[in-house]
Amino acid sequence: MLAAGAAIYVLGRSLPVAAWRGWAEAVMAGIALLVALSVSYRLNRSTAQPSRLWACLIVLVVGLNGLAWGALGLIVLPESQAAYILFLSLVVALSAGAIYALAPILAALVAFLLPLIFGASLPLVLHPGSGNSEVVALFTLYCIVGAGTVWRVSRMIDGGYQSAFDAARQIVDLIVTKEALGRANEALQDELTEIRCVQTDLEENENHFRALVETSGDIVWAVDAMGCYTYVNGSAIEATLGYRSEEVIGAPFTQFAAAVSAQTFDDEFFKLIDTGDQLSVSGEFLHRNGHPVYLNVRAIVLHDNAGNVIGASGTAVDVSEIKAAEVLLKQALSEQNAILNSATVGIAFVQGGEIVRANSELEKIFGYLPGAMTKIAMDALCVLEGSQAWLATVNNVAAGPGVYDHDQMCRRRDGTDFWCRLAVRSLDDGTQSNATIWVVQDISDRKQKEQAIEHAALHDTLTGLPNRAMLSDRLQQTIKHAARANRKFGVLFIDLDRFKLVNDSVGHDGGDQLLRTVAERLRLRLRSGDTVARQGGDEFIIVLPEVCGLADIERVAENIRTELARPIQIFGTDYVVTCSIGISMYPDHGTDARALLKHADAAMYLAKGGGKDTYRVFTEELRLQASQEVQLENLLRVAMERQQLDVYYQPRIDLATGRICSLEALARWQHSDIGWIGPDKFIPVAERTGLIGRLGEWVLRRACKDLMYLSASGHSDFDLSVNLSHCQLSEPELVANVCSVLKEFDCDPRRLELELTETAIAQNAEQAVEIMKSFEAVGISIAVDDFGTGYSSLSQLKRFPIRTLKIDRSFVAGLPREEDDVAIVLAIIAMAKRLGMRVVAEGVETLEQRQFLMHHECEEGQGYLFGKPMPLSEIIQVLNASRRAPELVAVPDRAARRLTLAESQYK
Repeated sequence: MLAAGAAIYVLGRSLPVAAWRGWAEAVMAGIALLVALSVSYRLNRSTAQPSRLWACLIVLVVGLNGLAWGALGLIVLPESQAAYILFLSLVVALSAGAIYALAPILAALVAFLLPLIFGASLPLVLHPGSGNSEVVALFTLYCIVGAGTVWRVSRMIDGGYQSAFDAARQIVDLIVTKEALGRANEALQDELTEIRCVQTDLEENENHFRALVETSGDIVWAVDAMGCYTYVNGSAIEATLGYRSEEVIGAPFTQFAAAVSAQTFDDEFFKLIDTGDQLSVSGEFLHRNGHPVYLNVRAIVLHDNAGNVIGASGTAVDVSEIKAAEVLLKQALSEQNAILNSATVGIAFVQGGEIVRANSELEKIFGYLPGAMTKIAMDALCVLEGSQAWLATVNNVAAGPGVYDHDQMCRRRDGTDFWCRLAVRSLDDGTQSNATIWVVQDISDRKQKEQAIEHAALHDTLTGLPNRAMLSDRLQQTIKHAARANRKFGVLFIDLDRFKLVNDSVGHDGGDQLLRTVAERLRLRLRSGDTVARQGGDEFIIVLPEVCGLADIERVAENIRTELARPIQIFGTDYVVTCSIGISMYPDHGTDARALLKHADAAMYLAKGGGKDTYRVFTEELRLQASQEVQLENLLRVAMERQQLDVYYQPRIDLATGRICSLEALARWQHSDIGWIGPDKFIPVAERTGLIGRLGEWVLRRACKDLMYLSASGHSDFDLSVNLSHCQLSEPELVANVCSVLKEFDCDPRRLELELTETAIAQNAEQAVEIMKSFEAVGISIAVDDFGTGYSSLSQLKRFPIRTLKIDRSFVAGLPREEDDVAIVLAIIAMAKRLGMRVVAEGVETLEQRQFLMHHECEEGQGYLFGKPMPLSEIIQVLNASRRAPELVAVPDRAARRLTLAESQYK
């Protein structure tokens, strides 16, 4: 095709036609492009699927070339006959070249030949007259030859390319097969590598096992069927028996065993060979140097592939230390047996609830012969009433870590019961054996003492009757029983009417005898299910369960009143002591112990107010009074918690000079809704409800704080006076609490004076004396308030460490006109002077009273003439005025005259 193109180019350049020349140049460019594409196609036809892009480009270029050559025939024929003949020759050459170059692509071959042949033959049709027959024949021949050549070459080329494509497919298949073989080869290589790794691991494991065996502290051995050693780890045999492995291999199995164990080892070995069971036997071997070595030998039988016995293999462990430990253990057990049998407490080893072993002391405690307590159930040693609870508790101890330590009633072999102290602890030996250790101690003597102490704690030491604690428990139980059974019961509050007079007449021993007689009479008058208790002093409480109504209770009260009214002989003299009884009934008068006792107490006071030697039943009027008292109690509790109370101070004046000698601290209460509540209202409530202790301590603390404040302000030339209730005298920590408050505020005890009423002292003179002496020992002085209104014996007054007597206001009010009051006041002043006591007159309200008292040597006075109780702010003003002009305090305070009657009667 290149040659044809070059010829066309030369021809075109030689022809004069300008169009031919330009066409020839274009054809050359197309031929060059076609050649380039053909070469590229051939370079890429080795693949099974040639590029579709190249095929499309070749078809396009070839088609354009075919059209160009066909169009050339239309131009050449009109020019000359010779040019047309040359053109036809070129057509034949181009056809042959196209068949060779374009045969693989049929579309390109057709796209080139059809326009080429069509363009070559068209001029003959258009110009029939211009050609001759030779040209037509030549052209026809060319066409026939070209067509045949085309057909033949196409078949050949198609066959060649088909073979080439088949070969390419085979090559591709071979490539795929090669790749599969490569992958298989890689897998085979990986498998071989893995096999090598496994083999390496096996070798390493074998080396490790061998090293482990060789370095093991235990002897690893193997023998043949005849019992001769075939293997032994050298390091272990040498360390244990002192022989090297080469000295052992080939020797009989029993060669190194001691004589006492050789026969045993020999018998056990052949038994192992015969039965095929495992061998486990301990025995004595001899070390090279001659000392015995105890080995524990274990072995199994070895078989070949046919199942025939070829020997045995096993281990031998040095248990010499264990043997030595067993010897020591036996010795220790012997020592323990000696210790257990010499112990002073019973000790038992119990497993599964039965005694496995018991020491001699336990057998002695329960009365059994030596060894007779083995296999006795422990619950059989417990009294029947407590066995179930005991057994459940012990089982819990045995099931896990814990200790049972308790007093238990047990039973001896002869059937007698006794108290013992049991300590049970689980035996934590890691075996879960449900075993326990029991320690038993006979505490019968101690229990008797404890019961005596308990009886003393729950009974009155003087009369033997139940005391307050036991009464409270009995009353609670009676309430529960009555509530369940919907029954009623009665409570009697008994107070002896003239016990104080008898006690002062016959002394304490006679008073104690009187109380014992009264208690015995009460006990004899009651049923076995009734309860009589001593409340304290001369007060007794009776609980009557299961009564039908109030009439039954009143009948019992009348019988008791009659019985106690009979004369009681004391030291040969008959004395008559009556009683006042208050009655309350459950549930009509209360559903709890506190309400029943309180209401019976209120009824008893009503009986005393009605003339004594009688009884009264709690009424609605008393209930209303009690309800008001409860309401006032609740308000008082709230007021104390919220600091709503206040402390007022009333001055005590030296009658001769007008100087303030002391300030008396008085509790005052102004409620935000009710207003002023007098001390005659809330002080008794505080005493009956037990709040008086807290209230008294609060007043003392506040007064000491204010005293220190006044001292810091320059007012330190007076003392402080604080009242004590008779209820506070029964507080065991009274003296310690007062001293603690003084220490807290750094207050000098000599500046504090505590006031006790004559009645409070007379209620328990012995206790009052002890408390007064305790206060005197720390420097605190005592004053007797309201003197002349109580029942204290003047013979006992000299026993009290009293510094001040305060004459009651009821005697001062009639001075100087009432002769009886004058006589009483003068007698009190004279007695106090004789006893070395200071006298203070209370309730001084007139100058005449002051003058009378001064004239008869009464040192101090207190009353509205000198000042009413006032808060701290006002008392500071009074102290300032007193410092400037002491006599000004003698001027009556007119505002004080306008106080209420309650304020004028109570401090």
